[in-house]
Amino acid sequence: DRKYSIKEPEPVSAGQINYIEQYLKSCISAVQGSDYEAVKELIDVKSFAQAYIVFEMFKNPDTDYSSFYMYKDVDGKLKCGPIWDFDMSVGNVSHKGSGVFKDPTYLWSAQKNPWFKGLVSFDDFRALIGEELATNKSAVFAKIDDITTYARAHDDAYKANFEKWDVIGKNTWTNPPYITAIKTWEGQLEYVEDYLEKSYAALEKEYPPPTNTSGE
Repeated sequence: DRKYSIKEPEPVSAGQINYIEQYLKSCISAVQGSDYEAVKELIDVKSFAQAYIVFEMFKNPDTDYSSFYMYKDVDGKLKCGPIWDFDMSVGNVSHKGSGVFKDPTYLWSAQKNPWFKGLVSFDDFRALIGEELATNKSAVFAKIDDITTYARAHDDAYKANFEKWDVIGKNTWTNPPYITAIKTWEGQLEYVEDYLEKSYAALEKEYPPPTNTSGE
């Protein structure tokens, strides 16, 4: 019941449209099925696991209907990406979700995106998410630290920006009340940092890395 828009190639031939349609139908059928090997034959599961982590960590509300891109190279498998459109994320959503985005532990994409909803039903895919979380944790938190450190080091620039653009603490679409209640840019930065850390921890709890066992 989902519609898909072909962005490239442009123009697209009738033969290409038919091929893309049939390949997508095969992928959707596999994701909604029970054979993980069939899924791996058609899609690049690692790319979907990595994209899922980003979408879920940032709580991007668009994954249930829009701004969800996939691509396929000639003779390649279907991959998830590029990921983009995160203006409404990290809880900055008031027009949908009935307030669920305030909670950084809420797993929106796993419930609302049909691709992720199907994939997380497979234990092997859940284990892959756990592996990716463990593998990339240091890099993720280093990046968060780099960004917040940079921001605090440029305090004057941020203050000047919000003197020019008086939006902090104001109800501009689509800011919810708990966002507008934070009246300083430093407070907004701390909010984002805390939100992402809690979101990542929730993902780790939901998708622990597989435990290696040995017969020795």
